[in-house]
Amino acid sequence: MTYKKFGILSLCILTVIAITSFVLGFIKTDTKLNQTKPLAFYIYNHSTTSTQLTSESNNKLYEKLCSELENITTMTIANRLIQGGNLTEEPTQDISQTYGEVTLNLIKFEHIVIEVIFEEKQQQIVNVGGNHKMLEYYSLAFAIDETAPRLNVMCLSLTPSANQNKVYNGSPMLVRSTTSGLFNTIREAEIV
Repeated sequence: MTYKKFGILSLCILTVIAITSFVLGFIKTDTKLNQTKPLAFYIYNHSTTSTQLTSESNNKLYEKLCSELENITTMTIANRLIQGGNLTEEPTQDISQTYGEVTLNLIKFEHIVIEVIFEEKQQQIVNVGGNHKMLEYYSLAFAIDETAPRLNVMCLSLTPSANQNKVYNGSPMLVRSTTSGLFNTIREAEIV
């Protein structure tokens, strides 16, 4: 092989590697959740007491949290694939009880938890073993941290938003997402 052929072959290989790296590292995918704007956010910092955020109490922080919640499932192709997901991934439900019975009371003592309350009933189609199913809820709660994307366990409640004590039980919704944006927003606001 001559130096000229070797140079052309090397250039082709480097071009393919560069394009692949760009696609995997910079192109983002999304599996949006079908949600309206929340009524309120409740943030639990390893305790039973929470900090409430609404558009009336702190509009700037509320809007930032809404934006981060909307983009929770946005991640690069590489992050999605490394975490075991695929490009056509959809939210699912823990029907097999892999995570057991997950409730708000179980997770709020050991994690920083965000509870999102909606005024209207939310409906989310999930994929369970190749079949589609509709989940309905008025609120959801999940642990947040600054780690890489992962399969996030979201507890759901059918208790209407007007009720103070929400009941979280049943199989949680599983969504591949990253909570670092929510975590950083809350930390910058010095809530945690």
